[in-house]
Amino acid sequence: MFRQVLFILLAVVFALSCTKDRDLDRNQYPNVSLPPDAIEPGLLLINEFLTSGENYLNEFGVPSDWIEVYNPNIFNVILDGKNWYITDDALANELKYRLPSVTIPAKGFLLIWADNSHKEPNASDIHANFALSPEGEAVGIFYEFDGKVVRVDEHIYSLQEVNKSEGRVSDGANAWVIFDSPTPGKPNL
Repeated sequence: MFRQVLFILLAVVFALSCTKDRDLDRNQYPNVSLPPDAIEPGLLLINEFLTSGENYLNEFGVPSDWIEVYNPNIFNVILDGKNWYITDDALANELKYRLPSVTIPAKGFLLIWADNSHKEPNASDIHANFALSPEGEAVGIFYEFDGKVVRVDEHIYSLQEVNKSEGRVSDGANAWVIFDSPTPGKPNL
C-alpha cells in the first residue's frame, strides 16, 4: 500500500514539474485520499496558535483563541469528518475534538477557533469544544483508525502573552517563535 501511495506522489511531482506555469493555483493541485496506513507524523502540522486573543474575533464578533493547521504537501489533504482530531490536551486526551469533513489545500491552512463552542454555522468556520490555556498545554492533531491513533503533530507550549501568537518561524519549519503580529490562515513571516 505504501508503494502505491509513493508511486502516486511521484507521479504528481513529475506531472507538476512538466507544467509550463510553475506558479500553479492551489486549487489545481490534486486531491489525494490517503489510506489509513499512509497517515504519518508530519503529514499536517500545527503551524501557529493564539491564546487570549482579545483582538482576534470569530465570525460572531467574539474574541477567540485559534489554532492554524498547515498542509506542507504538494497535494490537497482531505479530512474525512470521521478520523481526524485536534486537542489542547495532547498528552492525555488525543481525541478531544473530531474535525469535520474539509479539504486543506496544498501548502495551505485550516483555521480552527478554539472557543469552547459547538457552533458550526458554515463549512468555512470550525469551532473546537475547548479553549486554549494561556498558562500552557499541548496542542496536537491526531488520526484514529480501527483503534490505532497516529500523533500527526503536536506542540507543547508555556505561558503566552495577550494578542501574541506562537508559531513556526516559517510555515512548516522546526523552530518556533512568538509573533507580535499573528497571521491566522496566512503564511508566517
